[in-house]
Amino acid sequence: MSREAIDKLVHSARELLEAKDYLGARELYTQGLKLDPFDATLWNYRSNVHMKLQHPELAFTDAARGLKLLDDKLAQTNLSLPDRNFSVFMKIDLLFSCLLAAENLNICETALQFIDRLLTNSHLLSNEARQTILSKQKSLKRKIKAQRHAFVVANDSLRINLHDALDLGTMRMPKYSWNEFEPFNSENDIETQLNEINIMLEPIAPKLLVVRM
Repeated sequence: MSREAIDKLVHSARELLEAKDYLGARELYTQGLKLDPFDATLWNYRSNVHMKLQHPELAFTDAARGLKLLDDKLAQTNLSLPDRNFSVFMKIDLLFSCLLAAENLNICETALQFIDRLLTNSHLLSNEARQTILSKQKSLKRKIKAQRHAFVVANDSLRINLHDALDLGTMRMPKYSWNEFEPFNSENDIETQLNEINIMLEPIAPKLLVVRM
């Protein structure tokens, strides 16, 4: 019964999408996920609607959930050939959804990881899709290079080795070269400055966190 109900919801959502009623379509996909939260296709559909509504962070979360479900499913050894083939192509769709969301969020390193996963299945991609992905790969690499250069130039006084920072977990800095001519007036000033540093580092060194000793 739930499968029949989900199919009806998907059909109705498709009609709403054609009418550009994205909020209504998202609500129907949400209802479907309540009936079957293990349906990777529904996660992909809702991810696409999130992108239409300009919520890439939600789109990425949904696509990643669907991708995890498919990875688990494809790890099974008793899948029928049609089911396995469908899952493989749906996985490609979800990888592309993750790529678009990460690119939109300017998480370049993460986006490149999804490009690498897509290219391992390049034999299943159309020529147009392959060229689009390769173009995005070049663009993201240029953007990462520019971000790293800007980071090095703007933050040379911190004396942080960027290549080391990319692989670090938590970095503890017992002494920070605060400007002695602009002393901090409270603990909040220090925390605010550290927060700004971490926000600046996050796009290029997501594993790095600068904290006080």
